[in-house]
Order: sequence, then structure tokens, then C-alpha cells
Amino acid sequence: MANQPDSGDQTPLTLENPTAPEAPMDESAAAQPLIDAIPPEVHAEPLRATDAATVSDEDVVVVDPPAPEETIAPELEKAAAAAPEPAAAPAPPPPAQKSGFLPLLLGGVVAGGIGYVAGSMGLVQTDTTLADQVASQSETLAAIEASIAEPPSVDLSGIETAQAALSDNITTLQDQLDTGLNGLRAELDDAVAALDTRVADLESLPVGDGTVSERAISAYEAELEELRSRLEAMSDTATVQLEEARAEAASIEANAEAAARAAAGRAALARVQTALDDGAPLGAALTDLQDALDGPVPDALMAAQDGVPTLASLQESFPEVARTALVAARSADVAGEETSGIGAFFRNQFDVRSVAPREGDDVDAILSRAEAAVKAGRLSDALAETAALPEEARVEMTEWLGLAESRADAIAAVDVLTTTLNDN
Repeated sequence: MANQPDSGDQTPLTLENPTAPEAPMDESAAAQPLIDAIPPEVHAEPLRATDAATVSDEDVVVVDPPAPEETIAPELEKAAAAAPEPAAAPAPPPPAQKSGFLPLLLGGVVAGGIGYVAGSMGLVQTDTTLADQVASQSETLAAIEASIAEPPSVDLSGIETAQAALSDNITTLQDQLDTGLNGLRAELDDAVAALDTRVADLESLPVGDGTVSERAISAYEAELEELRSRLEAMSDTATVQLEEARAEAASIEANAEAAARAAAGRAALARVQTALDDGAPLGAALTDLQDALDGPVPDALMAAQDGVPTLASLQESFPEVARTALVAARSADVAGEETSGIGAFFRNQFDVRSVAPREGDDVDAILSRAEAAVKAGRLSDALAETAALPEEARVEMTEWLGLAESRADAIAAVDVLTTTLNDN
């Protein structure tokens, strides 16, 4: 409240006397604003709920404002609105930041080195063929399952035709032989009948002095000799015809048997091929093939009678085997690569390996070409490429190379047999 001069004449303002007359103010007091004595903090900070809660009813004194309050109240509101707000506490200074130059420099060097190595060696490639390989292998497996469920049918029409032709030829030969023999018999019968007639005529001739003339004897001897010659010629002709018929029948029978064996061999070979594709044991198919060939089975197939690894398994395992072989070659310093520079550093640190075929006689280039051949199913070409690897690398691939060679040799033997059987 504003400071007022002491006046003993004035009646104090109390609850009992709210209408007491206002004490007169001197000129100095009247010249000063009535709100100067009110600190700004009183207007700037409103009463909080917690403060109101701590004030009891006994502490509250209700004071009726004097009549001039109607004039003072607006002034108080204006003063409260114009009072300056308390200054906000200054914000703490930000912590000192450490320099990030060294980490940025190191990160840039590492990223640049990796980019240089990947760009110069052509190693950053996305293997977009994985999904295609999976789909292709799924189709291959489906085809294999279908071939197992329905074994390949063997075309026996050629054998049946050959057998029918053989039967017809044998029947024809038998008819020819029967006709020839019947004719020979008829001629012999005629000759014998003529001879009998001659003998009868001789017997009926008059004997005279009991001797036959020399002329008659010579005539009969000539006729008999002619008859013998004819009989021998007919016999020789019949013998030749019979031998020819027998030879032709034997040839037809042999051809029919060969055709039957070839058909059985092709059927058994198809089962062997299916077993090789599945990685299954050859089993009975190899036995049937041996019977059909009527001879020894190639050693490569006999060695694979328990089965060979599938092409898919060899393709799947090659990348890891190649990586191990390349690491061994680099460790032994026989990889044939540059060993100095940032490119060599990152290549050795991250075991970088080419995933696309490239030219060169270093270990990485050889393995890249071998992998491309394996993916294409050309195991023989892949094995030829790996033959140029140093011993340190080949040792790490010993198991894989053995499996690949067993499959490649078996497939080559099947190809040779297929050509042989088709030629027959």
C-alpha cells in the first residue's frame, strides 16, 4: 500500500468502520503515484495454487476497499500489465566440441581404398543369378523326380519289325528249300524210273549167242554217266542253296539279337544317366547295362557304382573351396598377385576374390574361370583350369577335385556308350 502520513485525528480504517473518512494527504504524497510503493514482483508473480492451499482461514483478513478504490484499481491493473517480466536465467554455455577431422580423414581413406580396389579389380558385382540358379535347380529336380516316377520308355518297334522280317525270311527260305528238294526228288525219281525202263529194255532184248554187243553196253554206260553228273550237279546246287539260306537266317538272327541288345543297353544307360543326375547308386542299372553290352563296363562307371555327387552340390560348394584355396596361395605367397600397395592390403585383409571370369595366370584369375565353367556344367573344363594351380592351392581343393573328377569321368563314359549304342 502507499505510504500515508501519520495523523492522529483520523479514524483508522477497520472492519468495524469501513466508511471512515479518508485522511488528507500532503502535496508531496499527492504528487507521487499511488502504486510506487508496490514492488514489481507482487504484480509479476501471481498467487500459485500451492500458496493458496497453505493459507488458512485465520490468516486471511478481509479489508473493504475505500471509496477511491474505483480510481486506484484501474491504475493498479495498468501498472501490473506494464511491470517488466523477471529476466530469464542465462542459458549454460554449450560444451566445447572436439575436432572430428581425424576420424573423418581415416574414414575417407578407408572408403577410398575400398572403392579403388573394387573399381580397379571389378570385384563389386551383385550376384543377380542366384535366384535364376535356384529356379533352374528346382526345375532340374522336378524333371529328375518325374523321370524317376516314370522310367524312360524303350522303343522296341525296331526289334519287333526285325523279328517279323526274320520270321518271314526264314519261312521263305524254308519254302525255297522245300521246293528245291521236291524238284530234286522228282528229277531223281524220273531218272531212276528211266533207268529201270532201260534195264527192262535190256532184259527184253534177244540174247542171241548170250552176249550183249559192245555198242549197246557203251550206250548204257554213257547214259548212266550222264545221269550221275546230273544228280551230282543237282545235289551241289541244293547244298549251296541250303548253305546260303542258313547263312542268311543266321545273319538276320544276329542282327535281331544285336538290335535287341542295343535297345536294352540304351534303356539301361538311360537309367544310369538318371542315377548319375540324382547322385544315387547305379545298382541294378549297371548290371543290366553290363548284360546288354555283352562285355565289360567302363572302369569309370564301375568306380561310380555307389553314386557320384550331383552337379548342383559341386556348384554350391565351389565358392567356399575356391576362397580357401586362394587364401592358402596368398599365405604361401604363390598367388601371382601384386603384394604391395593399398589394393593388395585390402585384398588380403578382406579375402577379396573375383566373381567373374577374367584373363590371367594368377590364382584368382584361374579360379574365376574355373568357377564360370562349373556354373555352366562344364566340369572337364573346370578341372583343366585347376590343373594350372600351384600345389598349395590344389591341396585345399583335394576333396572337391576328387568328387568332380569322379562325376566328369562317369559322364564321359556314358557319352561314349551312348554314341556306340546309337551307331548300332
